[in-house]
Amino acid sequence: MREARESRGSVEELLAASLKKLTEKKAFAKITVKDITDAAELSRPTFYNHFQDKYELLEWIFVTDVVEPMQLLIENNMTMEAIILLFSNVQRESDFYQNVFQTDGQNSFGQIVQGNFQRVLQQIFESRINPAKVVKFWQTPENLAKYYSWVMRFAIFSWLEQAAPVSPREMAEILQILMTTSLEDIIDNLESI
Repeated sequence: MREARESRGSVEELLAASLKKLTEKKAFAKITVKDITDAAELSRPTFYNHFQDKYELLEWIFVTDVVEPMQLLIENNMTMEAIILLFSNVQRESDFYQNVFQTDGQNSFGQIVQGNFQRVLQQIFESRINPAKVVKFWQTPENLAKYYSWVMRFAIFSWLEQAAPVSPREMAEILQILMTTSLEDIIDNLESI
């Protein structure tokens, strides 16, 4: 077994690579921890020293691949660049993400995506919103983060469902339009005369 030679970070990376490889042949729901550890040539106790279950590993992959790389850009007011990076990183691993995005139930990939975006966005809103200006319940950092995390989840899932029909840059532009254009303006632009 490899575990004696591997550091903590590389064990996590081995397990992540193993899960990604397994999803090429098998639906995520059918993959077991034993499958993951066997493919990584690690023991099950080693897996449990790093992750509670395969869903926690899935979340670690998403956070490492997508959330962390874009978080610094968002914090530095580079939102468009962060969204392009988001879609680029998902596209780079599109086969994997298309497989896992179909995971539903209590530990669904959708919950993982939304929960992580909500956490990041709430931290950003809390650091930028003046609490004295929050006069309505929907203006709180928590509610704004919930809303925009739903929008991000919808955008990623729609894009994956359609097999990434547009480039990451185009998808970022679409998302920006959806996030900054009022419903009334969208309807006005789409009405036929």
